[in-house]
Amino acid sequence: MGKKVSASAKENPVINIVWAEGLSTTELKVLRKKIEESIKNPDFPIIANYEIHWDQIHIDKNAVGRVVWSDMIDEKEVEKLSLEVAKALKDPDYIIVVNYPVYWNEIQK
Repeated sequence: MGKKVSASAKENPVINIVWAEGLSTTELKVLRKKIEESIKNPDFPIIANYEIHWDQIHIDKNAVGRVVWSDMIDEKEVEKLSLEVAKALKDPDYIIVVNYPVYWNEIQK
């Protein structure tokens, strides 16, 4: 059974990008679980001993394109980030969680 996407999410999609530099793969998985829980339950705090950055990108349906980049990753990580972005564009509940800064720019007409 497919996941239902709310009408408001379809009309005004928001991409959540969260990054915390230098975390291991295991630490990223833990952070993702905490973020997913905090989105489901606003009373659930995220407490960490490292700096966490969180951006919400509002997708513009009238944009002629978008550019997503990080100056800290190699070609292999670019491919992984590309897959993460593709998932987030299809599913408004998907969160991009990485251990390097990511920047997103919607290109307007």
